[in-house]
Amino acid sequence: YANLPKYDNKRYISLSDEEIIKLNESIYNYPDLQLRCFFMLGLFGRRKGEIVNLKWEQVNFEHSTITCLNTKNGSTQSFPLNKKAMSVINESYESKISNWVFPSSSGIFYYNGFNLAWNRLKKKIGLKIRFHDIRHSYASHLASSNRVDIYTLKKLLGHNDINLTMRYAYLIDDVVKNANNVIDDIFT
Repeated sequence: YANLPKYDNKRYISLSDEEIIKLNESIYNYPDLQLRCFFMLGLFGRRKGEIVNLKWEQVNFEHSTITCLNTKNGSTQSFPLNKKAMSVINESYESKISNWVFPSSSGIFYYNGFNLAWNRLKKKIGLKIRFHDIRHSYASHLASSNRVDIYTLKKLLGHNDINLTMRYAYLIDDVVKNANNVIDDIFT
């Protein structure tokens, strides 16, 4: 194993606002409901493994959350879903054929077809990105929004170690500067 190349898991691409809008529109208008739902969960920060392993019993419709079992860090974690993701989940639930949220057409666990569909979608819209890059874009846009602190971002991403989340810290420098300026209001 010593001669194998090392994978740089810190490499990521963050899509521009225009690219995110283009991708979001393409996903939201994707003709296959199941794939639309799959891509939507990716766009809102979930890992591919979390998505493909999702079963309907892990979706809490009342609280708009999903519970991912055995996540990348080995733990079970619950994540909130925004209104857009929940609307697609609800729509997908109406046509469910199995206990899996994203089954094959015969209702069994399915994985490989998503890669093919993802490659077709990104080629159609002209983006050269990995599926995981949309997770990084999600995190980057939240971090730079000045509305999400690093600890909340850590929770949303499901990181156990804050150091993993800190790769987005440079994007919240303005938040830190604005927080420091609060003292001016207090002492004035």
